[in-house]
Amino acid sequence: MKSMRKNSSDTKISLMENEEGSSSIFLMLVLASMITLTFAVVAAADRIAVVGYSDNVLGLAGRSVMSEFHKGLKEEYGLFAFPGSPGVIRDKLNYYAGYTLNNNEKTSFENVEVDVSGNIMTDTDVFAEEVTEYVGYAMAEGLMEKTGSPEKKGEGKEVTDFDGKNGSSELKNRNIINSLPSREVEGSGSLWQKVQVLARGGWKEMLKGTGENLLLNYYILDKFKNAQDRSLDRDTFFKCEAEYILKGKLGDKENYSAFRKDLILLRNAINLAHIYTDPVKRAELAAVAAMITVPPVSAAAELVLAEIWALAEAENDVRLLEHGEKVPMLKDKASWALSAENVLIKEKKDYISMNNRTGLTYQGYLQLFLLVCDRTEKLMRMMDLIQINMKGNYNGEFLMKEMNRGFRFKGVVNGREYEYEERY
Repeated sequence: MKSMRKNSSDTKISLMENEEGSSSIFLMLVLASMITLTFAVVAAADRIAVVGYSDNVLGLAGRSVMSEFHKGLKEEYGLFAFPGSPGVIRDKLNYYAGYTLNNNEKTSFENVEVDVSGNIMTDTDVFAEEVTEYVGYAMAEGLMEKTGSPEKKGEGKEVTDFDGKNGSSELKNRNIINSLPSREVEGSGSLWQKVQVLARGGWKEMLKGTGENLLLNYYILDKFKNAQDRSLDRDTFFKCEAEYILKGKLGDKENYSAFRKDLILLRNAINLAHIYTDPVKRAELAAVAAMITVPPVSAAAELVLAEIWALAEAENDVRLLEHGEKVPMLKDKASWALSAENVLIKEKKDYISMNNRTGLTYQGYLQLFLLVCDRTEKLMRMMDLIQINMKGNYNGEFLMKEMNRGFRFKGVVNGREYEYEERY
């Protein structure tokens, strides 16, 4: 009996010892799992920290490149852009990011790729977008007129005489000429064909709305000089900059003369149409033709005389514009200056002022021609002027084709790829 009790007691002790041993093993397993989990969490947190750290360093490197924008371009033309080819940008990223990442034992900066496509300032769409964004901002902030009214801009201000005596400039440096952005595109040669739309009355629709073309015109008249307005407070190579945008000649005198011819052609076409649609002027024309030709007066003779009359009126129109006056696109009896007799028989005067209160100023006609100017030519010649002035005022090596508004890049750290897009 005693033996049975002893055995029972020993069995209970053994079971208790086994239970305690099992609990210890279980606790050790739990502890080991917790330690393993802790290390896993620490390792994961470390990886996350490395990813976040690498992301921040690369992002900061990209923003550092963007901080190097051209100060003169921003101050004079309101455009944000920084210089650099893809290779130069890549070297800067390697320097900015590599200095930090390669000096950290947990990170290895392995590679970086740069892409500036879609951000180069000589891309006409990119340039136009930057210009129109600036115009919207400038108008909202009161830095630019909210209207480029062709009826008022330049009213009462005379056009400077460009005979080579009043600051006319001519670009002769072949290296500068050959590097101009516009040299990479062919001229459309179709400006006069488009101007005929103006003569047929399409000018009214062109002055409506707030599309890209009008915003570009506001920018041109605000940031570039013209023969009637040289008031911009900065040095520019050309004084007839708006005229250069239209004609692309290498001298002020040539650009003004070429634009003046276009003005006369436009006014001549409109005036000739007016003569043939006005019964009074047709009768006056016939009477003068009868006085100076041998009867019977031929239709061909009247046509020649009408052309002479319209051209003389056109010359008077342009002289009015050059003296700061207005000239209506479509004239009436009150705004018509010359009689057929004055033109064809009597001595001509310098010009006859009609004191028109309505109509377009010289800069108003500039706007009309700019509206029908080929878009690519217009934008490229705007770039020409910016490049010429930046070379003269800031850096002789300045090139618009090396300016970017942003870029995309990929960086590889510890085998992981990071992608970014930076833009002003």
